[in-house]
Amino acid sequence: MASILKTATGFRAQIRRTGQPTLTKTFAAKTYGTMDAAKKQATDWATVQEAGILTGKKVGILGRSDVTVSHAMLRFVDENPNTDKSTLCAMKAIARARIGKIYLSKLEESDIVDYIRSKKFSAASGAFHFSALGSVVKRAKIVWKYHVPEIMKGTQVRLVYEGLIGKSKKRDRRPTEHELQLLMDYKYPNNFPMADVIRFAIATAMRVAEITRIERTTF
Repeated sequence: MASILKTATGFRAQIRRTGQPTLTKTFAAKTYGTMDAAKKQATDWATVQEAGILTGKKVGILGRSDVTVSHAMLRFVDENPNTDKSTLCAMKAIARARIGKIYLSKLEESDIVDYIRSKKFSAASGAFHFSALGSVVKRAKIVWKYHVPEIMKGTQVRLVYEGLIGKSKKRDRRPTEHELQLLMDYKYPNNFPMADVIRFAIATAMRVAEITRIERTTF
């Protein structure tokens, strides 16, 4: 039996059947014009999926459905050794969290929203973690052929609506000389030469990820 659940931005259709992975898809009112139209789309989609199940088709299964989010994250990292440090940290954080123990085939909108909310990120940091998760989900579905519910688009709409993800605030000033000096005078662990890094960043306008990838052969 399908469940048509009302969300903050539309409706979510969910189908649970023995022997089948949970099928979930979100329909945003913004996409279809009105809440009633979104509900109709959700109902029609659920009807088609249930009909497929009743005729013996394994609807929605693209491949393995026994893979956790954590496993997918770690596989992505292994296959992409040049992943930048910030994205790598985000992916490892997701893999360690409760959401990491959830099977991709059973991942729901609420799981992602709960993760972002629990971390109390800024809107920009929340967006960064959501993007990292999205990269893995996309690869899992397209390249690895894992079964992944179509929830990312609807989840993004909800996260934006709730203010949990968004663009970073525009900077309206530069750090003062005094502020920069305080940063350079701070005693960093293991005698890390942060002062040199700060001076280099200011002189070159390079990002941290760009600076840390520099090798002797670069020049």
